[in-house]
Amino acid sequence: MKWLWRYTEEDAALWKEVIVAKYGELNPWCTKITSKPYGVGVWRTIRNVWPQMEGNVYIKVRNGNKTKFWKDGWIDQTFLRELFPDLFLICENPDARVSDYWTEQGWDISLRRLLNDLQVERVAVLLEKLAGMIITTTATDKILWKHSKDGVFSVNNAYKRGLMGMTGAPKYNWNYFWKSDIPTKVKCVTWLVIKRACLTEEVLQKKGRQLVPRCFLCNLTGETNNHLFLHCK
Repeated sequence: MKWLWRYTEEDAALWKEVIVAKYGELNPWCTKITSKPYGVGVWRTIRNVWPQMEGNVYIKVRNGNKTKFWKDGWIDQTFLRELFPDLFLICENPDARVSDYWTEQGWDISLRRLLNDLQVERVAVLLEKLAGMIITTTATDKILWKHSKDGVFSVNNAYKRGLMGMTGAPKYNWNYFWKSDIPTKVKCVTWLVIKRACLTEEVLQKKGRQLVPRCFLCNLTGETNNHLFLHCK
């Protein structure tokens, strides 16, 4: 779950750009499901936890650029396509973002044809449901964690709620990894990175070495596994 949370947060991260390029986006919060037999095991294992993650987060709409108006659960954590299936069938763009329907004057829902009396009433009900929703232009939409006051995910919080560990989440079979044609050196380094066992300054300090807590490649922050292999510039 931690990596899925990071996926929703780190839009500018290089590792996320690589993941999106390889698997494609289902929505801004997760990638498409992959069924390829080789070379996808680690991310597929992470991605398969998304349904569980999705049930424990909610969308905070700000500028509406990320959130799909009809297909995301942003209104009382429900989907407008399910609440208003008749209007969804005649909408111009089923994948429209919330921002597509918001103007300075308020909501402008684009539909494909003139409405009959019943449909006019349904639009009125929809607009009533949207009343009070103010869309800003200065901040991006966010995924928030249901189980914390500040909406921030933590591994400790997820463990306490039984959402991590022995919860039926699929585990990656490392036999495929070790038997693959990936060069041995690459496999060994990958294993060390995942186990956070590379001899970075962070690890060496825990072993008692006195070192300057700084990455010598960028001089911006401490040298940790995550920084060195994911974020270092």
